[in-house]
Amino acid sequence: MRVLAANPAVISIVLAVGLIGCSQVSLHDALLQAEATANCSKSASRGTAALEARCLNAVDRPVWEKHSPKTVDAYDVWLAKRMAIAKSYDRGEISAEEYRRGNFEALTSLRATLMQRETSEKAKPSEAVEVLVTGSTSISDTPRR
Repeated sequence: MRVLAANPAVISIVLAVGLIGCSQVSLHDALLQAEATANCSKSASRGTAALEARCLNAVDRPVWEKHSPKTVDAYDVWLAKRMAIAKSYDRGEISAEEYRRGNFEALTSLRATLMQRETSEKAKPSEAVEVLVTGSTSISDTPRR
């Protein structure tokens, strides 16, 4: 079973701060729009988790670059972790529970990194941090069996 990004249990990752201006779209909305038009699988199963992660990475990263360029390095670390976890699951090296837990831990690490950055800069939280604190992004939290 795959838990979609809108699942509140996983969504402590990406939140929309709302529209920044009349013509601007929030990071959250831009991610949702990009993912809605992409042809990525909406459920991961053993053998397809890495393919799904690669597809979502290709869709999400350009949006992230545009809306939060200062945080792309931390996002890339998360993407690498997400891909490694998906490959391990596809090879049968980890269980569905370990896959879910690994993704959750990677997201938690991303959130902590971005929040620590914001705190050390003592600046207004960036849109990326606000998105990560209470919003959603597509991740394969729990794969189908």
